Parts: sequence; structure tokens; C-alpha cells
Amino acid sequence: MPYKIVKARGRKSGYFVTNLDSGHRFSNTPIPYDNALKQLAALQLRKRGVPPLVRPRKSSSRRSPRKSSSRRSPRKSSSRRSPRKSSSRRSPRKSS
Repeated sequence: MPYKIVKARGRKSGYFVTNLDSGHRFSNTPIPYDNALKQLAALQLRKRGVPPLVRPRKSSSRRSPRKSSSRRSPRKSSSRRSPRKSSSRRSPRKSS
């Protein structure tokens, strides 16, 4: 599948990376020429079977490791509160 950078028509300024066989565009909106070149290079590498770039995750050293004692035990069904009764509500005061 060959790819080509095509200038966007009309008032929109920018470029699209398109597939020459199907005419499929690889972006919804026009992008700057520099970004189109990067996208073209990424598509060509992907076609060759090179896996996509996976950026390393941020180190988890900022987070303190969880201790097993700090975890809460699951609640039992008997420890739940019973629903409030309607009789426990205050009735409005009568003015005299």
C-alpha cells in the first residue's frame, strides 16, 4: 500500500496522508506538513511489520506500595444499617 501526502483543498490549510489504492485519509482534519511527514513514516514502518512505538510508563516510585494490613476487609451483610422508619421523622410544630 503506497501512501502519499496530499494538500487539503479549499479554505482548510494543511495536508492529508492518503492511501493511493483506496484513497483513504489517515486523519479527519488537515495537519501541518511536518506532522504529515511523521505520520507517513509511521505508516510505512507499520507496513513493514515494525511494531508501533510504545512509550515507557512513568515510574511508580512516586506511589507508596500498598500494605496488606491497610486493606479493608469486605463488609458483612449484617453490619449494614437498617433503613430509616417513617415514624422517626419529626412532625411539624403546630403554631398556636
